[in-house]
Amino acid sequence: MNVLIFPTLACKTSKFCVHIRLFSQAADKALLYKLRKLTGFTFSACKEALIKHENDLDRAKEWLASEAGPTKLSLDSDQLDKLVTSNSSTLKDITVAAMGSIGESIRLKRAVGLCVPDNTSTSCLAIYSHTSSESILQGIRDVRFGKYAAIIRYRPLNDKPANDPWYERASRLGRQVCQHIVGMNPNPGLESVENPAADPEEEKSLLLQPFLLDETICVGKHLSRNEMVLEDFVRVECGEDDRVDNSKNV
Repeated sequence: MNVLIFPTLACKTSKFCVHIRLFSQAADKALLYKLRKLTGFTFSACKEALIKHENDLDRAKEWLASEAGPTKLSLDSDQLDKLVTSNSSTLKDITVAAMGSIGESIRLKRAVGLCVPDNTSTSCLAIYSHTSSESILQGIRDVRFGKYAAIIRYRPLNDKPANDPWYERASRLGRQVCQHIVGMNPNPGLESVENPAADPEEEKSLLLQPFLLDETICVGKHLSRNEMVLEDFVRVECGEDDRVDNSKNV
């Protein structure tokens, strides 16, 4: 049985994605994937680093290490088990409770996540896991189980101050976009595509894909109509081979 755990962790990250629009040069896609895999930084951060340094991989790595700050930390299994979630439970405690509830063995192999830049940010997160086992796992808070999952980070269009109705609408659409990402498995990254696929069903760029719940409109336009900007996304799948370049599958 494959099980995926998403604990809620309190953390902060650097603020670099909002500046990408200022650059017109394109980042080399092959180098972008390689830099993403080597450093663990988001695609938006890796793209900025490559653009700043004219697709020089070594200089881009140095810039990320010195300017962007760490966003990836390698932990051994004992350190991972001891991480504390927002409800004061360790990952080991959550894992043990889950094993007791479902009667299956669970081993933590890796974790991936997104977070908002700081307490003043207007960015929000949405998550979806498939297939959920919530009916079985009552009492385990802030945990979602499933074979596939997606997380997105989004913000109001043009950084406008948002009201409660916007947050409610954006929360619903955010979860739907996560469902779309799980089902349609788009390529990682939000870079613009010069030549969209001739057949919409073959489109792999997320923002150009027909929206899963309304194929008359693409994901990017649907977000714009709802005054939302997608900042980043992650897709994960249980059972992925660790030897495979997961940046192409996430």
